[in-house]
Formats: sequence, C-alpha cells, structure tokens
Amino acid sequence: MLLTAPLLLIGCDMPNGVDSSPPPEGEPARSAVTSSDESDQPSGDLAPGAARRTVASLGNPGRAGLWLETPLVQQETPGRVRVVSTGASAAVTLIPAPGQATSGSRLSLAAMQELGTAPGDLVQLDVTTGAALQ
Repeated sequence: MLLTAPLLLIGCDMPNGVDSSPPPEGEPARSAVTSSDESDQPSGDLAPGAARRTVASLGNPGRAGLWLETPLVQQETPGRVRVVSTGASAAVTLIPAPGQATSGSRLSLAAMQELGTAPGDLVQLDVTTGAALQ
C-alpha cells in the first residue's frame, strides 16, 4: 500500500480547474490568491442606504428582541434585513460584532421566526441601514 501511494499522486500538482498556462502576450499574470488588502474588501461599516450581504446563524436565544449582531456596523443602529432566497424582511437593531466585515453575523431567534427561517439554518441576508428603511 505504501509503495503505491506515490503513484497515485502523479499528476496531482495542480488543483482541478486551475489553468497553469501562461497568460496571453501583453496581459498581466493573474493570481488565484487574493490578499485581504485589496480594494474590493469590505470596510466594516455599512453606509446609510447601502446594502451589504452577510450569512447569519442563530445568536443567543436567551436575548430578546429583533436584532442582528454583525461586523458590518461599528455602532448600534436601526436596520433592515432581507432573506436573499425568499425576499422576507424585518426591521432589526444592528449591533456591532467583532471581526472582519466578511465574518458571519448572528440573528436573534425572534428575527429568525419573523423571517420564516429555521433556527438551525445559515441564512444569507441583505442588510441595510439609514435611508433605505423608508
């Protein structure tokens, strides 16, 4: 068995779907790895009226109210969440959470019930604050 293992690895130097050919002449090489300081990286603060996407799990079920703990905001503020798959939405309090803006969020049990999602689900949400609430 140990003698055949190296034979199984022949040709496994590139992951599936990765093009190892050089770029056409005149085009810069593209990297498959992105750095955390690229300009498309979220800033961590949701601008008024802007919508940002997050994935939320169940937060502390003992904490009452309609809220979303998220790294998308830096101070507690009113907001609205919309479930991407169903369009269901609810007004919530957005509560700052530690982590990068691309980290997940935590949604209250009451908000999950209002949105019609199960407590064990990971819910993809669009989050808005400010002018977009009217």
